[in-house]
Amino acid sequence: MMSITSKKITNPRFQHIQLLGTVVQITLNDVKVYIIGSEVFHFKYGEQIITVEFNKTDNYFMKVNMHLDNIEFEVTNIRTLTDCLRLVEQLRVSNYWENEQMQLYIFMFLRVLVATITAQKSWGYKLSEFIVFKEEYWIESQKKLSKLMLGVFEATNIPTSGFVVTKRAEYLLMLGLNPKEQYSTSQIRQTCRPLLKLIHPDAPLGNTELFKCINEAQQYLK
Repeated sequence: MMSITSKKITNPRFQHIQLLGTVVQITLNDVKVYIIGSEVFHFKYGEQIITVEFNKTDNYFMKVNMHLDNIEFEVTNIRTLTDCLRLVEQLRVSNYWENEQMQLYIFMFLRVLVATITAQKSWGYKLSEFIVFKEEYWIESQKKLSKLMLGVFEATNIPTSGFVVTKRAEYLLMLGLNPKEQYSTSQIRQTCRPLLKLIHPDAPLGNTELFKCINEAQQYLK
């Protein structure tokens, strides 16, 4: 039997990663999802820090300020998965591939970002009212979307990965696959099919830009 619960947590810590602010933790059995629960929120790992400002009236990210690898940049007005994709494509982290804690740090940030965006789109999550619609489909969907965004990030950061930089390698990383492995056309289709279904423009969480990216990867790799 599925059991979904939710609660607010302040300043949670994950190994060496500190989240400063309030999150809403939604749990489906052993799967935990975290949504931004305060207007200003910080993701901190050592000297790396990501600060987000969330508009609780209109429910969108007004600003994401990132200080990574001694480089600071800012992205504003993040309302949709397309905006999230725009942010991810700008992320550059030179020591990502050799540092497991950095990998966890980036994935944790993407999980919270994607969960908050998809919560708003899926069922109108409102921070000001603390409305949590307990929907199993949403929990499973945002998890897949988070992994897809991580794949886009890794494809963008392939120059520092140790992988040979090719279009094939970039597409495989985006799909969450290992560029050093060989995959049949059937395996590529099996990987792409659920993603294309999830992000089809007519689906509840559909996104034209992501759909185009996955479709291009499938056409190139098959």
